[in-house]
Amino acid sequence: MRQPRVASRGPLVTDMFRREHKHPDEEVRYFERGTGFLDVRDKSDRWLRVQVQAGHLLVLPPQIYHRFSPATQQEEIVVHRLFEDVDTWTADFRDEEGDQ
Repeated sequence: MRQPRVASRGPLVTDMFRREHKHPDEEVRYFERGTGFLDVRDKSDRWLRVQVQAGHLLVLPPQIYHRFSPATQQEEIVVHRLFEDVDTWTADFRDEEGDQ
């Protein structure tokens, strides 16, 4: 296995992260600063909400629909995303009907 690389984002939140999406690969995130909510679809297609904050490490399996929103609009959020290959990171966005 190749050594993961770190891709830092700060501030994290853009419209891309607010839209429901999934990735073909595992997603690992370390929250360095800020708080927010990660919504994840369960096997019955219902939302599960996870509150995240500085110091949390989150691992999502491949092909899990999710979205992120900040706790407040004023707070800076810094997140480190770890990938095996940053160049191939892709997001598959769900259509608007599933984004309720």
